[in-house]
Amino acid sequence: MNESAVEILMKLPKRGSFVFSDKKGNKLNPDLIRLRLAETAKRAKVEDLTEVHALRHTFASQLIANGVDLPSVQKLMGHTNIQTTMIYTHQTTDHLKNAIGKLNIGRVRKSSRIADFVKT
Repeated sequence: MNESAVEILMKLPKRGSFVFSDKKGNKLNPDLIRLRLAETAKRAKVEDLTEVHALRHTFASQLIANGVDLPSVQKLMGHTNIQTTMIYTHQTTDHLKNAIGKLNIGRVRKSSRIADFVKT
């Protein structure tokens, strides 16, 4: 977790070892977590957020969109197979333009031609 997430969680009342727990500190029923998530999303005007897995998907997608390499995302997600991590790669046009722009590491002189760089 990043520092912001830890900070937020540390401010929550401690009722046991679970992040999502009842008032006695017991683990919440997954259906109740889903219901609370949907209620919270509705109040925040976030559409179509009904599954906790969507948060996991967003986590992976945002890491990738912000330039984190796939092996690191794989490790953070706990995937044993990189193909599973690849499911989360949704390349936007801007993301692809940014990627190709990284190849512009230096300008070629106007007088230079491709032939000048090819060894014969």
